[in-house]
Amino acid sequence: MSDSAMVFESAEAATGSPMVAVNRVEVASLRPGLKLRLGEVNRDHVNVIASSEGDWPPIVVRRADNAIVDGHYRYLAARQLGHTHVNCVYFDGGEQAAFLEALERNRNHGLPLSLRERERAAMQLLAFRRDWSDRRIAELCSLAPGTVGRLRTHLPRSNEQGNQLHSRLGKDGKLRPVDPSASRARIMKVLQTKPDQSLREIARLTGTSPATVRSVRSRLNLVSNEGHQEEATLASPANVAWGADSALKSTDEGRGFAGWFEETDVDDQWRNFVGGIPISRIYEVSDEARRRAGEWLAFASTLEERAKRRHSSVSV
Repeated sequence: MSDSAMVFESAEAATGSPMVAVNRVEVASLRPGLKLRLGEVNRDHVNVIASSEGDWPPIVVRRADNAIVDGHYRYLAARQLGHTHVNCVYFDGGEQAAFLEALERNRNHGLPLSLRERERAAMQLLAFRRDWSDRRIAELCSLAPGTVGRLRTHLPRSNEQGNQLHSRLGKDGKLRPVDPSASRARIMKVLQTKPDQSLREIARLTGTSPATVRSVRSRLNLVSNEGHQEEATLASPANVAWGADSALKSTDEGRGFAGWFEETDVDDQWRNFVGGIPISRIYEVSDEARRRAGEWLAFASTLEERAKRRHSSVSV
């Protein structure tokens, strides 16, 4: 087969789509595209790829300008080996679509991005898809949703003036409200009026997810008083309905804290996910878990110090 001939391979052998056209193109005609990585080229990784003598998946190239979307290290390995032609598959789409394609492919194979590189990618993604949910962006960038939420606070506020987003698009294609406390308030109201409804039905009525409904329901102990549903009672310190706490509801800051505190609650459900974490991501997830634990400890210590200072000033 000549270098210019077109061949066809199955999805398993190429890119995951049936009968993808694989083209034999000149290495000199390709050019580096958008960069997901920072710093210098990892020459060790180039050498590892080169050692396979071209036995690697086709490079993904944007048809419009021959810019590499995925496969920069394969391209460098081909040049190192002196290859004049390589296998490529064409990608049709603009720069933003190419960026999403590059992220998706890197997430499934290749040299993992560093934490800094993944956070940078999330900021780039937030720049043109601010309406996407933290969870959706986090999955694409291999980050924790909380990390994306933190990065979102660094976006220029001027871009939101006059066009404040009240909902975000989740990875399932559904719009969800930005304010979690407002969502939980709606769920509480429906639970009080329709306590026998299924989780899925309440989720549909409130525009939330069954998991969120389950979380709210677990914190509520609805009681009946002369035929009327009252607000949730505090069953125990472990099941506090923070959004219903009268002291917290008395200020804007308190309401904001209550919504955030409920949204970031963690229980022993982590046990359900231990076996599902990919080996390639275990250390990253472990580091993030330790970082979060440290933040919670710092939060608790700061609160206690505040209480101590208050008691000291009163006693004086």
